[in-house]
Amino acid sequence: MIKKDKNKASFRPLISILIPTYNITKYFNDTLKSINKQSYKNIEVIISDDKSSDVYINKLNDIVRNYNELNIKIYQQSENKGVAFARDFLVEKANGDYVLFLDDDDRLYSKNTILNIVENLEEKTEIYAGNFVFSFDLQSNDPNKSYYVNYLINNTVKNTNKAIDYYLSKITFIWGVLYKKSFLTSNNIKFGEHNLRIFEDIASLGKIYFLCKHFKYTNKPTVRYLRRKNSLSNLNIDKFNLKMSLLEQAYTFNRKQIIKILDSKNQQDKDSLIKKLDDAKFVEFLNLLTQHYLKSCKNKQNKMIVESFIKENILRIKNDLFENSKLKLWTKNMYYLPIFSKIRKQLKNK
Repeated sequence: MIKKDKNKASFRPLISILIPTYNITKYFNDTLKSINKQSYKNIEVIISDDKSSDVYINKLNDIVRNYNELNIKIYQQSENKGVAFARDFLVEKANGDYVLFLDDDDRLYSKNTILNIVENLEEKTEIYAGNFVFSFDLQSNDPNKSYYVNYLINNTVKNTNKAIDYYLSKITFIWGVLYKKSFLTSNNIKFGEHNLRIFEDIASLGKIYFLCKHFKYTNKPTVRYLRRKNSLSNLNIDKFNLKMSLLEQAYTFNRKQIIKILDSKNQQDKDSLIKKLDDAKFVEFLNLLTQHYLKSCKNKQNKMIVESFIKENILRIKNDLFENSKLKLWTKNMYYLPIFSKIRKQLKNK
C-alpha cells in the first residue's frame, strides 16, 4: 500500500481530465457530475467532439452549461478522425502537469479519487495506476434514467512500483490512469501513429509502460467503467473478422515496439521479459475474445461466428503473436471462462 508523505502537501499539480466523445449518451451528465464532485479542485476538463451530429452537439453544450464551476473546454473536430486522433489532440491541448483519460460514459470512482492520487504522487512520478469497477446500468433502455450496479473485478496485482511488472501482471487500459504530460511528449507517445481507429490503446500501452521509470500503483479503484447491456443484433461476419484483424495488428505493433525498446537498452533479461509478455498479452487477447463470445451467446448466428473464428484462427494467432505463451497461466488470470475449453481444444489439436 502506498504511504502518504506529509511533506508533499504543497504539491498541487493541475490535472487535465481528457474526454474524447462522439454522439454523447445519457451517461455523459453522470461523467461530468463525478468530476464536479471532486474534493480536489485544481482540475481542467478538455473535451474533443469527433464530428457529432448537430443534435448531439447541442446536447453536449446544454450539459456542459450546467457545470459553470468546472474549467471545461470543448473542441469540435471538422471531421470524424477516431479516438486515437482525439487522444493525441487532447494531450496537445492539455495545460496540466498530469493527464487522465476518461470515456464519456464512465465516472470517477469517488469524490476523493483525484485527491487520493495527488496525495500519493511525487513530482517525478510518470504514471499512477489504479484499479477499476465495472458498472452496469439496469435501466439501459430508458433514455433518461440510469440505475447503476457496480462490480469490483479481480484485476488487482501485488503492490509494485515497477511499471513493467504491472503491465505484465494484469489487463491494462488507457483510461483511469494518471500520466505525466511531459513523459508522454518527451517520449513521443502518439496513439494515432499506427493508423488504427480502434485498439489504439493496445498498440501503445506496451511502449508507455516499458519506457516508464517512475511508477506508482494502488489497488484502490479510480474509475467506474460502464458495461452496457448486451445487444442481440446480428454480428456481421466480415465486420467481426475485420475487427479481429485490427486487434491482431494492435498486438503486433505493441510487441515490435517493446522489442525495439529492449534492444535499445541492451536489456539482459530480454528473453525472459518477452516470454512474460507473450503470456500476459495472450491472456488479455483471450479475455477480449471471450467478451465477444459472451455478448453472442444468446444469438445462435453470432455464437457460430465467434466459435468459427476460434476454430480457424486461434492456433495461428497464438503461434504468430504469442509464441511463448504457456497454457498453465490462463486460469488464474481470465475473468470469464465459458470458451476456455474450446480454445484449449483447438490449441491441443496442433
